[in-house]
Order: sequence, then C-alpha cells, then structure tokens
Amino acid sequence: AAIMGNLFGSQLRLLCLHGYSTSEEVMEMQMNAFEPSFADFFSDLVTLRFVNAPFKMEPEEVSADIVKAFGPMSDDRAYYRWWHGHQVGQLDRDYPHNGMEESVAMLAKIWKEEGPFDGIIGFSQGAALASVIAMGVKMRDPRFAAFTGFRVLVSLSGWAVKGGPYAELFKNLEKRPESPSALLATYFSAGDPGKDRARRNSEELLQMFGARKSSREDDVGKDVVLHEWHVSGHLISRPTEQLRNFLLDVKAVKDAEDAKDSTRSCSRA
Repeated sequence: AAIMGNLFGSQLRLLCLHGYSTSEEVMEMQMNAFEPSFADFFSDLVTLRFVNAPFKMEPEEVSADIVKAFGPMSDDRAYYRWWHGHQVGQLDRDYPHNGMEESVAMLAKIWKEEGPFDGIIGFSQGAALASVIAMGVKMRDPRFAAFTGFRVLVSLSGWAVKGGPYAELFKNLEKRPESPSALLATYFSAGDPGKDRARRNSEELLQMFGARKSSREDDVGKDVVLHEWHVSGHLISRPTEQLRNFLLDVKAVKDAEDAKDSTRSCSRA
C-alpha cells in the first residue's frame, strides 16, 4: 500500500482510487508526472493512501495503450479493476457492475482499520466508485455507514454508474427530501469534451451532487460543489490553485470541528 505525504500535524487523509486496468503505483506516477507534482503541491496539506482494486486483470485484457505507457503485466507488475464488465468509453451502459459491492466492502475495511480518513480522490473508474460512496454517505444510505467522517470527494474524470447495486443512488435526486442529506465538499474535474470520454458524464455527476447541496446559511463551507475543467484528455491533470484552496477550506472546517470537539472533551473532564 503506497502512502504519500507528511504524517505529522493536522492533515486531510484521503484514499486514492486508480482508474480501470491500472494500479496504485500507476496512479501515484500519474499524479507526480509533472511539476509541481501532487506530492510537492499538497505535502503540507494531505496524506494520500493509494489502494489497489481487488480484481486483477488478465494479461490479454490489458489494452495496448496501458502496456505501452506502463509496461506489460509480470510477476512484479499487475493491473486491477474495481468491478467486472466495464467497457472503455461506454459510460452510460446499464449492466450489473459485478464486484462493486466487494470493492466497497474492501474500502470500508481499510477505512475502519487504517482510519480516520476524510475522503477519497478517484480517477476514471476509481472516481465512479468514489462517487458511489460519496453519494451513499450524502444520502445517509446505511450500506455506507462504515465511512464515518467522510467529508470530501475529488472526482477526476468520473461518472455516475447506470447499473448495478448502487445505480438508484443517482436517480431522482431533486425529488428526494432535503433533510436526509449529509454535508460534503465535492470537486469535479475532467478534460476537453472532444478529448475526455468522461467529460459529459462528469458534468452530469456535478449536477447530481449540486441537486443535493444544502441552502442553509450555517452550512456554507461545509457543503460545497466545485468544478474545474482542463484542456487535456482522459488523464490526471496537474494540480491547481483552485484545488489547493478547496482542500484548504475543507481542512479549515475540519480543524474548527476538531477544536470544538476538544473543547467539549475538556469541559467534561
């Protein structure tokens, strides 16, 4: 399990979920392939825990593009997926998404045993799974009760799943009662519409989370829906000041809540 960041001080702790047919090592490479890297840009702010999906690809399933970019599968290099049945580029297809429940259970176990965590950064298929968990938490769905303290989602070229056990989370959101929603800070990014196959779906996902945004004045800063589009394709783009400021605001809310909790504990002592 790869961990990036400064382990000392008050930081946000985020799980990182890689894209389809890659790995935690590949995602870390993708996030640090430019200057400034994610490691440089956020080392004082976040600790990142990279996670491999539970389902290993077969060598013949790995695309030539992945092999060219990161090398063929071998004894010391494997590629993974978060569920079965995904077909690249077919993001609106309704199919069973077999294995997604196992992936959620695996992440819940990590969340419990290695936490506390504050949220998830996901790319592509990893962003789609992260969005499932975030929407489940937001809607207070009991299937996601293990993700206590979830406060931030960063979705990079993600989408709302159209089939499988969690598809109903994304349906008829504007018609549901306002009261059940939990407060989340959400950030969406994707590439140029002509280059990133997930751009339109990321815009749709942005609207879905926006439909559940709280309008209460007391929730300002706690229930945030931001987006930032880039000009490249289906990839993790370089970190931006807007993303850094977004995470700084999330951290400020967390620090204020932690300070309030500490004061309460002292007063009861």
